[in-house]
Amino acid sequence: MHSHSNEPDGADLRTERLQWQLGMAAVVFGILWRIAEYLFNRSLWVDEARLAINIVNRSYGELLEALDMNQAAPPLFLWIEKAASGISESELMFRVLPMIGGLLALPLFWILAQRVFRGWPAVIATWLFAVNVQMIYYSSELKPYSWDVALGLTFVLVLRGLAKPDPSRRLLVGVAALGVVAPWLSYTSVLVMAGVEAVNLVRLAMENDRRTLRSAILRRLPVYGAWLAGFILLYVLVILETRSGTGLVDAWNNRFPTGPFDIVYAFDKLAKVFYFPLGYGTPYDGIAIFAFLTGAVLLYRSHRIEFMYLMAPIAATLLASYANQYPFINRLILFLTPYFILVTAYGAYYWATKIAMSPKGALATLVATTVLVLPMAEGVWNVIRLGSTVRHDVRPAFEIAYEQFQEGDLLYVDPGAAIPYEFYKRQMPFPEDSVVVSPYYTDRAQDNFEETDLFEAFYEVENLAAGPAADHPRIWVVASRQEEPVGVFLLDNLKRHGQMRFLKIYTDAFVALFDFSAPPTLTGPEPPPS
Repeated sequence: MHSHSNEPDGADLRTERLQWQLGMAAVVFGILWRIAEYLFNRSLWVDEARLAINIVNRSYGELLEALDMNQAAPPLFLWIEKAASGISESELMFRVLPMIGGLLALPLFWILAQRVFRGWPAVIATWLFAVNVQMIYYSSELKPYSWDVALGLTFVLVLRGLAKPDPSRRLLVGVAALGVVAPWLSYTSVLVMAGVEAVNLVRLAMENDRRTLRSAILRRLPVYGAWLAGFILLYVLVILETRSGTGLVDAWNNRFPTGPFDIVYAFDKLAKVFYFPLGYGTPYDGIAIFAFLTGAVLLYRSHRIEFMYLMAPIAATLLASYANQYPFINRLILFLTPYFILVTAYGAYYWATKIAMSPKGALATLVATTVLVLPMAEGVWNVIRLGSTVRHDVRPAFEIAYEQFQEGDLLYVDPGAAIPYEFYKRQMPFPEDSVVVSPYYTDRAQDNFEETDLFEAFYEVENLAAGPAADHPRIWVVASRQEEPVGVFLLDNLKRHGQMRFLKIYTDAFVALFDFSAPPTLTGPEPPPS
């Protein structure tokens, strides 16, 4: 007689232990990388500076009102940032809260991956999530997007426990409280809550008789009531004010479908997810889409309920977009990244297991290499180039000008650096009568800034030379977002009025010192092109 056992043998245990170790290694690697990027302490770029100015200049009550400069963020996020700014107004302090959200998302993702599908697909997905460039970047940006991700994962994990007809009272109370508080920290948590709970109701209807379903819904009604009351309060106090008091609604008008039958919109937006935020450039995004579709088919066949949970936040967000309530674009859908990664990783794993097979070997190698190897390689490359996500690095430019500023000097702040200057002047108080901030930006403070065109660059310099420069021969120029050819044109036009004594170039920014009392370096001036 041979006894049979369901216990895993030694080889299986070793494999499971290795998988767990590699999954945890991905979590640790992701945490260390996010901390390293945080400690790199890059400058606040213009959009972060806009939000920081609102935070430091407003009271807690005023943060419930529509923010200036087309900014919007959940009130609890703003209040915590306001409290942190009372300790320090440094970039590191402002980014502590987003960093916590980014770090929490890693173990939450690993837990979810193991619950959706154990084994190598979970390990692969966790590594893809750990090295995702956008996940890392937004873990240290003064925006609530990292908390969108973390709270979304939390709701997917927690609300799955409500899929039974008689959840415990403790669970119901906890879920009710979480659903009331979370939207004050992450607006998108509402979409995840709605999508996942819809799947729960479908499961209850499929798996239980009508009487049990009715009883289950009745037990949930207090939870739904608490969620609805909390959201109505948030909507009346904050969201309505934001929609009417900022230009965001107008800016989003062309980001929605043209109607309920605009199917092209859904295909287009879903396809673009693989470029951003997943990070697959053309033509690799097409291969990643193929892996996603493969994973979707396989999961639907073998893990249908889990597949529904992963698709629920995506479907809810698309529905909100078709209702013209939330645009399905770029960083606003960063919180959907985990669910796309999980499905894509499952499809990529399937093809990775077919590499040795013929005739599928070539296709399998292409898919596995594109979806798995390229992100890992990019991750290693970005670790080597720590700080490669820096944009508009204007703080060191202001620091040089401030440290070397002399009596009689003039600081000229170009349009792209105007908003960061409004924040950094609190740390570097230049003499107010010795600063000229470009009116081009401040006159259009409610618009999204685009690179200064050549006409503006020309007239800015002409006005500077004809006015303030007459009394300030030494002029410090700090510019940001000056891309070719505007930056070169600006510098060349300044050289037609004096000599450039110093130039230091940073990422998307530069600082220069000009002496307008010295003979011009170039002859001119040259008018802007017609």
